[in-house]
Amino acid sequence: MSQDRATRFVVAWGFGSSEDEVAPKVVAQTRQRTSGRRGVIWISDGRPVYRRAVRQVYRDAQPTGKRGRPPLVLTPGVGLTQAVKRRHQGRMVRVEVRQVLGRRWIAPIRCMRNG
Repeated sequence: MSQDRATRFVVAWGFGSSEDEVAPKVVAQTRQRTSGRRGVIWISDGRPVYRRAVRQVYRDAQPTGKRGRPPLVLTPGVGLTQAVKRRHQGRMVRVEVRQVLGRRWIAPIRCMRNG
């Protein structure tokens, strides 16, 4: 599912047997439905399927003035930040925030423990 954080509007969603199957479809639908925007900031877990899907979908031709097909570059404004939860004996001990593509977006992440 992709959602606009400010309004909580669901832009695209998918259903399938695995996240690896559905994620590329959701990323493509989001790009299509937000065509007026240059790029979208994505936040996901650490699964590599999102990196591949965002790189495949969010790329545009960059004219060089030379003959032939122009090279494809990452769409301006697109970004992918991954929040990976690390667990030890079933308890979350830390959250690793990785910047994978584009500019970084960080939200405050708190890890609370009882006792």
